[in-house]
Amino acid sequence: MSAGFSYWNNSQHEIVFEHSAAPAGPPESIWFVNFRNTDPGNPLHDPEAAGNGTVTQHPLADVYDAFHHYKFVWIPGSIKFYIDNALITEHTSNVPVVPGFFQMSYFGRNFINWGGLATAGTRYFFVDRAAYTPLP
Repeated sequence: MSAGFSYWNNSQHEIVFEHSAAPAGPPESIWFVNFRNTDPGNPLHDPEAAGNGTVTQHPLADVYDAFHHYKFVWIPGSIKFYIDNALITEHTSNVPVVPGFFQMSYFGRNFINWGGLATAGTRYFFVDRAAYTPLP
């Protein structure tokens, strides 16, 4: 699984775009997710299961074979997700209100429900660049 995300306080405020391996869903997809975790002090609280998350799955056949430009634009009450400058979806529920740190990760979950089981071997995650642009 690899992701770019803005994260604060145990998913109390989180915006994510990520791709995963089966069996969570077709591996050739990007997932756009945002959370407003109402119980960040509880490590067992699942904000998505509690209805505090908004999720959109978008098929992307060449997610592993080509560079793409991923972008989200976050304003109060709305997050717009783009791939290669084309608007894919807009989320207007569970929108964070606190900015978080932007992070990128590439990790094996070894979890059957999301990311799949880990396998031995070398994995690569290539990033050409990352940038932040404040809204005018």
